[in-house]
Amino acid sequence: NNRGVGGTGSNNRVSGNFIGSAGKFQDPNSFAGVLFADGATGNIIGTDSDGQGDTQEGNLISSNGYAGIYLEFANNTVIRGNIIGLNPQGNAVLGNANSGIVVADSPGTKIGGPGQVDANIVSGNGVNGIALTGSGSKDLAIINNTVGLLSDGTTKAGNGTNGIVIGNYAASSLHWDYARHPWVGGPTQVTIFNNTISGNGAGVVINSNTQFGSKASAITVSENRIGVSVDGTRLISNTGPGVLVDSSFDNILEGNTIASSSGIGVRVVGPLSAGNMIKGNRIETTGSSAVVVDSALQTSILGNWVASPGFSAINIIDAIGTVVGSSTSGNTIAAGTTGVSLSGGSLKIGRAHV
Repeated sequence: NNRGVGGTGSNNRVSGNFIGSAGKFQDPNSFAGVLFADGATGNIIGTDSDGQGDTQEGNLISSNGYAGIYLEFANNTVIRGNIIGLNPQGNAVLGNANSGIVVADSPGTKIGGPGQVDANIVSGNGVNGIALTGSGSKDLAIINNTVGLLSDGTTKAGNGTNGIVIGNYAASSLHWDYARHPWVGGPTQVTIFNNTISGNGAGVVINSNTQFGSKASAITVSENRIGVSVDGTRLISNTGPGVLVDSSFDNILEGNTIASSSGIGVRVVGPLSAGNMIKGNRIETTGSSAVVVDSALQTSILGNWVASPGFSAINIIDAIGTVVGSSTSGNTIAAGTTGVSLSGGSLKIGRAHV
């Protein structure tokens, strides 16, 4: 089939299915395992979290020819309790050829939720784990999911490119129809909270397309574990930055644990990256600087604990108006780490503990 389940209908529930693969037997759909589009509203993919049989209501969505789940102009979709890209036991990779979940111009989408049964596992997919794009993608939430690990929470099963990507990087890897999805605005009012995002290329990417006017903004990335196991005790690095903000503005990175043995912890780059805040995170890298701000404007770095032995903890390159610490919210820079490096631009240092 072109798609396994879906359409343009509303208030449907897709639960307890094997879509694209039953593990031993594979019957992939050529495009998407589940697709809702063109005004479909209020559909649930997985559990309804009503306390009745919730653990049996998730779907296995793997081995499909493009995406596991694809939403396009769909409203208020809930995706909870599914395994996307692994086998039924969650201990081996089957993948979907492109991305695990694609959300294109689909407001109100909720991926995961507060309870253990709400969490999706999105791992082993060919390109992105979760991709959000299009100016209609507003008021979205990604909560309490595992992206890039097996179900044991400690074994790497990375998505091929990024764990979670918001903006142009997502569109560039999709079958994007520019007539249906004009570049005006971009994803905004997105919350990424309490997820484990490890073992991928980059962990979280927030990106805009300056050529076409797509601007991802007002993304909150908070209290996630990025580059570590679900319990936070083991290093499972993403190979790229833990969080990359590229030509995007007014984003908040707060209260995350970000670790890497190779890449940068947080990188903010580009003159259209303005007004971003990096606050209250624990960022530890051993192969590069913990935080790099490159050619960006008015970045605030406040109240973080940072360590990058042998490197500058915070590296400012041709960035204007960067604030590192304040009288009430200083950064702590661990022993054996150079403090702040400035190469061009301007910098205001408030308070730091070195």
